[in-house]
Amino acid sequence: MTENPRDRRGRSRSLLAAVAVLVGVALVMASAGCQPGRRQPPRGGPWFGVLQVGPGSVRPLAGTGVDRAVVGLDWSRYEPEPGRTDAAYVAGAVRLIRLLKAQGIGAVLDPGLHHPPSWVFALPGATRFQDQYGVQWRGSATSGTAVANAVFDTAVRTAEGDYLRRIAADLGGGTFAAVRVGGLLSGELRYPPADDGAGHHDAVWYFDSGARATAPVHGWRPGTGGKADAERSVRGYLGALTEYERWLLGATAAAFPRGQLQLLLPGWGLRPGQVTAAVDDDLDGHSRAEQGGMLSSGLAWDGQVRALGAYRSRALAYTTWLDAPSGGRSPQLVSPAEYLAGLTAAVGVPLAGENTGQNATRQAPKSALRVCLHRVRTLRLAGMMWMSEPDLLSGRAGLTLADYAGAVSALRSRGTAD
Repeated sequence: MTENPRDRRGRSRSLLAAVAVLVGVALVMASAGCQPGRRQPPRGGPWFGVLQVGPGSVRPLAGTGVDRAVVGLDWSRYEPEPGRTDAAYVAGAVRLIRLLKAQGIGAVLDPGLHHPPSWVFALPGATRFQDQYGVQWRGSATSGTAVANAVFDTAVRTAEGDYLRRIAADLGGGTFAAVRVGGLLSGELRYPPADDGAGHHDAVWYFDSGARATAPVHGWRPGTGGKADAERSVRGYLGALTEYERWLLGATAAAFPRGQLQLLLPGWGLRPGQVTAAVDDDLDGHSRAEQGGMLSSGLAWDGQVRALGAYRSRALAYTTWLDAPSGGRSPQLVSPAEYLAGLTAAVGVPLAGENTGQNATRQAPKSALRVCLHRVRTLRLAGMMWMSEPDLLSGRAGLTLADYAGAVSALRSRGTAD
């Protein structure tokens, strides 16, 4: 059984768009905010893993120093009908977990909530996100973006909670070294993008019936009302995603009583002052937060990282853009990993991450690996995952498993930063 491949082409496009925005803000003056933090080295040293591992590719990992691998599930295949699981599919997951354990490799579970079965969308309520133009988000099932609206729809949340309890019972709630938490597009914590697929490029996914019932300003739409209404509405939009995070962390922690809870934080993230700037511009699409798509996606990392504090003993923040470039030293310009390092140090939770994949930064893979390992060392990260194992085994992406293992061994020999 292999993990469902996440659409790295979409991630690549998002990263390149963020880099373009970064060039445009190169002259922004540094303002108050979090700088890359100093933290204690992880106890036992950092871990290193791979994504998209399958049963036939576990044995090559033995003795390489790779000590974690993701077991990725597909909810639509696991539970094709309400309450009915596919026995063969479940058995495949069990076999993969046992193979990893036999090689001394910690299994990291990706529950696959971003692949909901079709019956979830037939549940009562607003099961699809909707933007201010009335467009409902569909996404792509093959890329893991055809997600259900668990942020605002209680029936979807109930189905997700039932599913998490079911897989914990089937696979063992204490089996995993970690569980990946995000629940939305590509398994990450984010709303759909600013591009709604219908020709609009400033979508705000806050207009389904469930969202409107709880919105702080009745009838608000971007570009209408006063600044105070816009501020309250935008904060409500961002806060709703953080509230879903809290719920999902709680549901995951209850189903899986042991193991790390890895909160997947994608993209560049909203930086200090950017939400205020967007509101000041009446959400006209010209602010940095809107141009980079970070506002639409709801990437308010300051509040999301603080919410991890409730699970400090188990929680870990996880960037999916570990190799993204840095454009300067101000909070607005540092790389996602550096910015998150400051936020997590303030809360007292560890940080880890993975590369963007498919050379999204237009770096050679070996160069991207050097960037990732440098950040593991200098930011004292808890670990990193590499996307992906099939590429490493084939060498078709310009990097082999031997290259990865050698670089990991060299870092471990060198130790953490002083």
